[in-house]
Amino acid sequence: MRLTDKHKKTAINIDSLLEHTESTFGKTITSNFDCCNLADEIFRTTDFLISAQTLRRVFKLIQSKTGASKYTIEVLCRYCGYQSLEQFLFYKESVSMNPARLNEATIYKDFFDVETVPISRQELNSTYRKAVKNILKHLYSDRDLYNLVVPMLADNRTAQNYLFEQFPYIDGLGRGFAAGYNFYLQRKQEPEAQCFGNAILFLSAVLQNDRTGLDNYLNAINSISLSEIHHPFCRARYIGSNLLYHYVTNNQQALSRWIQMAVSDLTGNPNAFGFQSESLEYERMIAIYLTLCDCHEMVITVLSPVWKRVSMSPLDLEYGYWLSPIKIMLFKSYVYCGRIKEALAILPNYEPVDWMLEDYYRIQYLDAKIKITDAKSERRALQKDLSRLISKTNFLFFGKLLG
Repeated sequence: MRLTDKHKKTAINIDSLLEHTESTFGKTITSNFDCCNLADEIFRTTDFLISAQTLRRVFKLIQSKTGASKYTIEVLCRYCGYQSLEQFLFYKESVSMNPARLNEATIYKDFFDVETVPISRQELNSTYRKAVKNILKHLYSDRDLYNLVVPMLADNRTAQNYLFEQFPYIDGLGRGFAAGYNFYLQRKQEPEAQCFGNAILFLSAVLQNDRTGLDNYLNAINSISLSEIHHPFCRARYIGSNLLYHYVTNNQQALSRWIQMAVSDLTGNPNAFGFQSESLEYERMIAIYLTLCDCHEMVITVLSPVWKRVSMSPLDLEYGYWLSPIKIMLFKSYVYCGRIKEALAILPNYEPVDWMLEDYYRIQYLDAKIKITDAKSERRALQKDLSRLISKTNFLFFGKLLG
């Protein structure tokens, strides 16, 4: 990983950064031993090296005539979860210049600080989930507020669950809302959390055609053994990220191997093709990556049994979050496979998707709809809408659809 940001000469409150570093580390730095441990911790979590001797000087355990270098400041910022020095300075300036905004951010923190009653895997606390989603909708409408709130919530287990894990803002991945996952990764070190957070950042890089991020985040994912990943969403994101990487880099041989792994993981699931949550989570998630890789026959194989089951026996799932995306992925795959009658049978008209995913899935729908639309004026209108959404989301990956 290479530092590329060019920083202006600016005065920084180094004491504030050092306090933040100690807070992230979990203790006050008072000895050479602490500096050695901190140096190891910084390298483990950021892949950047700062010597223990440098940390002794920065924390004033030994006398020095020189201050902290830009490199040292940058790495400490990254260790604290900020992507850059500019982001740290923005956060500090926002807090100092606009205390009202800080008070507003604190309200969100107070909400997530309320202890929630543990619920079983199959039970949904629908009232609380609706409240969370309403809060997130406001939070995601204001990126400055988001940038203030996320550092406050990164340590909060409830926020980690709902803000980052259950409700990732897919439509915001190309508009700066993926940055919060750097804080999440810094604070939650379990293998599945590291896999999940890096997979979200990997998807963000793919959708924005960011090749450097593509390589970095996939390396982080693959540094974890798949045997350590058990949650069906996480397993699907692990395998799916590798699928998507080899699709983007046009490595057909490796892509075929990972497709076989995806199939093996599916058929090895005792609930395969049954509509229990364990199975649905894997199937829906792996289908997202298969759709992006243009593996449409596989999408039909994975999702059509699921859809037949749910159409016969609907379950209490959020329609726009679970079922509409499944129908859109099947619609697109049927169209690409030339099975137009089946496509129109499952989705004769567009159905709204949850607001966190709306633009992403509408892009998929419009792509397929254009292919089966004969009227030139209607095609032009659909293409205009497709172009608008690609520009709005900054999902340059889908630019190929405009050709």
